[in-house]
Amino acid sequence: MRRPVSLGSKTDPSDSGHLPIVRNVTATTSLSSQKRRQLLRPTSSKVASLVVVILATFALVMMLSGKYFFLTTSQSGASLANVAVRKQVLLTDPLRGLVRNITTDVRGNLGPAHVMLNNGSDWIKDRWQAASDMGGTAIKGAHWVRIDFHHHVRIRSIVLDWEAAYSDHYDIQILESIGDAGTVDGSLRQTESDNIGTWRTILSSPGDSSRIQSRQYGQSPGVKKPTPLHVVHNISMDSGGDLPDDKVVETRSLRIWIAKSAMGWGVSLWQIQIYGYVGQ
Repeated sequence: MRRPVSLGSKTDPSDSGHLPIVRNVTATTSLSSQKRRQLLRPTSSKVASLVVVILATFALVMMLSGKYFFLTTSQSGASLANVAVRKQVLLTDPLRGLVRNITTDVRGNLGPAHVMLNNGSDWIKDRWQAASDMGGTAIKGAHWVRIDFHHHVRIRSIVLDWEAAYSDHYDIQILESIGDAGTVDGSLRQTESDNIGTWRTILSSPGDSSRIQSRQYGQSPGVKKPTPLHVVHNISMDSGGDLPDDKVVETRSLRIWIAKSAMGWGVSLWQIQIYGYVGQ
């Protein structure tokens, strides 16, 4: 005899006349979908690791490729062109042996011309000065400092480290059409030339002051009132923007033509630094 089953009651899974109710089907399906999404979608940590690997590989390639690498540029929809970019070096570093000679028009009363290639700190021995005594009495007239290189160099920037006896009226000049850098008279004016080369002005102070950044520091031991020990002029050969190699100033000889002193004393330089590239 069968028991009556109430429609409102739950079926007993132990009843042999009924199959057991399957539970948690929805939860199991949801969990499986979530796992599939996790497998198909990379995590943020994996993406970050991939970026690090790509950057490290790029850096390694750049290191192994030498001092040249190429940047691709496009101008006004023109076809892409490769522009070689080189690493700048200190051309006047004595350890590189690139400077053939450095000369001046006068010996002066302090250090010889070659001290301007060093980074010294001795107020008497480590700077050149166009003066006749320790009082800084100026040797009359314009003066020049000339640097000759063994090979052609391309100049990007120049640093003039003046003493308090600085100049703000000078020209940076290069020697053009030169056969032998050692045979041209350094005293030739801008408008003068001989059968070997001609001096050309590439920058004038104060005319090109926008390309000259100046800073001062230290206290000169030679005077009591506040007077800078260093007046540094950072000079850019670029006229606004990063020039490609074929537009950089190229020469084997450079000259600083000093028209007059800004302070009345004989002009004085601690160091001359020229930055750029070696070779044509």
